[in-house]
Amino acid sequence: MSIKRNLIILTLSLFSMFTYGLNKCVDSNGNVAYQDKPCPGDVTSQSIKVKANRDSGDMKNLRPVRVSIPGLGDAVFFSYKWWDVRIIQPSADLPPTVKMISKKGEVPLSFSLTFIPNKIGKRISETESADNVYAMASRYVSGSVEQKVQLGKLDTTIGTAIYASFNEKKYLHTKPPAGEYSSITVGQAAHSRLIVGFTVLTNGTHSKALVEALNIIASFKIVASKT
Repeated sequence: MSIKRNLIILTLSLFSMFTYGLNKCVDSNGNVAYQDKPCPGDVTSQSIKVKANRDSGDMKNLRPVRVSIPGLGDAVFFSYKWWDVRIIQPSADLPPTVKMISKKGEVPLSFSLTFIPNKIGKRISETESADNVYAMASRYVSGSVEQKVQLGKLDTTIGTAIYASFNEKKYLHTKPPAGEYSSITVGQAAHSRLIVGFTVLTNGTHSKALVEALNIIASFKIVASKT
């Protein structure tokens, strides 16, 4: 008798650009804010597209990582070769967390992915994801340069990812010590069978390391297979 199981493969489309829409909002005092939601009625609005290239995403710079997701099977995704990878899964019935840290001499990064089975059985709406991320991100507001939660939207092949980024105020004019980071990005991508939560620590919200992390998140693809 053959044994069948689901194999969830998270793979990459590496040779294109991903884009996501933002609105540039300018109030009467000239203050500028970028957000995915429409601007308030009393401010100037301009729709823009943000792009991140994948020049660093050549297959030769990638390696597969395999994790086991309770109730679903195996998950395979790619990591850059200049990241050290550690899988944290205390027991087989608990969802895994994958932690990726840049190697010595590379652009500083600490990147965590948590794979959680979606037991609801239906895709979490964009509004629900936004509410979850807003609540999660609010804890970082008081110590940030931004002083507010600004949600970003990233199109992925498993659904829309919602995220928020912050620059830490205490490192605005000084370099963080080794092992610490000046910026944090938190968010989640939701699928009908899987929720992927992510936290990215970098030095700057426009760093190469953050673009690489978003490339990984944006390019998830789930393919059901049988073995």
